[in-house]
Amino acid sequence: MPRKTLFFAPKLALAVIASITLSSSTLVAQTEKIIHEFPGAHDGGHGNGYPNGGLIVDSAGNLYGTTGTIGSPCSNCGSVFELSPITGGGYTQTLLHTFSGVGNSPVNPLAGLVMDASGNLYGTSYDGGSEGDGTVFALSNSGGVWTEAVLHNFGRVSTDATHPATGLVIDAAGNLYGTTQTGGQYGLGTVYELSPVTGGWEYRVLHSFKSSDGADPGQLVIDGAGNLYATTYSGGKYGSGEFFELSPTTGGGWTFAIPYYFDNIVGPGPYLTVDSAGNFYGMLKGAVGHGSAFELSPAGGGTWTEQTLIEFCGTTCPVGAGPAALVVDGSGNLYGTMYTGGAHSGGTVFELSPVVGGSWSETLLHSFGGGSDGTSPQGSLLYTGGAVYGATYLGGESGYGTIYQITP
Repeated sequence: MPRKTLFFAPKLALAVIASITLSSSTLVAQTEKIIHEFPGAHDGGHGNGYPNGGLIVDSAGNLYGTTGTIGSPCSNCGSVFELSPITGGGYTQTLLHTFSGVGNSPVNPLAGLVMDASGNLYGTSYDGGSEGDGTVFALSNSGGVWTEAVLHNFGRVSTDATHPATGLVIDAAGNLYGTTQTGGQYGLGTVYELSPVTGGWEYRVLHSFKSSDGADPGQLVIDGAGNLYATTYSGGKYGSGEFFELSPTTGGGWTFAIPYYFDNIVGPGPYLTVDSAGNFYGMLKGAVGHGSAFELSPAGGGTWTEQTLIEFCGTTCPVGAGPAALVVDGSGNLYGTMYTGGAHSGGTVFELSPVVGGSWSETLLHSFGGGSDGTSPQGSLLYTGGAVYGATYLGGESGYGTIYQITP
């Protein structure tokens, strides 16, 4: 199976910064709730399991996500599901669509979804399509029936993008933007755009990465002005990836800039989160599961500064190992996941909170893997309604993954 996330390659740990303050409590907070367990490929009515992407939420509080697949050829090649809140607590799951893998169908959606103002869902598949190199797809609802449409088949020409491992972002005009892990003019990944036009969608590659300006780009973030931001896992000045920006220009062009290069052995993971002041946060992976959380802040004149918020001490620490994703709440607290480690070796959810004086405190919220709990959390995180939502790729009673809720 292709590499689905960017968290697991080792790198050297950074030096411990003296200003870091660790929480004195290592007790697991009893705040976790499994809101859905996937029963596996044998149960087509509930999706095939292995959720690898993040979740989105609509104005009514319904959650939407995807499941992937393992193996090729696949009998159940991924699905899109909805979780609807029930009065009095809990959620009801509805399978909106299952990908057949037949013909030009999308196969293996690894990332989450976006929704437009009309309630249409858009996503990417890592495989499938007419060339087998992945797709961008749409699901439209008419009277409760969801219809699949492939908006683009990757790999149709030699310089096209291939294999999108991340999801899409959407602007106010309904244009879709995403990244691919491979392909493009140099074979090292791309940023692409799909724009709605009469009778269909217009596709173009906005940037093809070459080694000097990065490789293997992560999930895009879009701001109110339509600027696109993300990190690359490798490449750049020091070979360890960078933080890049694509800005629209008058006349339909785009300007590519690299405000910051990472100089670690292995670069950042694919997910960034941004606060109301425009500061970005992400995580770096370190040797034997160490790593760090960082902040990137605009410093004026197109430059950005990096600050290490906290160093993770690795497999011997209660907070776990294998940094995955972060999300920020309205008060500036960060919530993150570790892919492995913790009390039951199934990964963790933790909180990072700013402390007066510029340091950050670390608190373990939950260790996965106890009993029928989920294991191996990955994919992006969602913070809404005072709670954190995410997916575990494995675990639950059947072992095919779960959707969880953490209330800090």
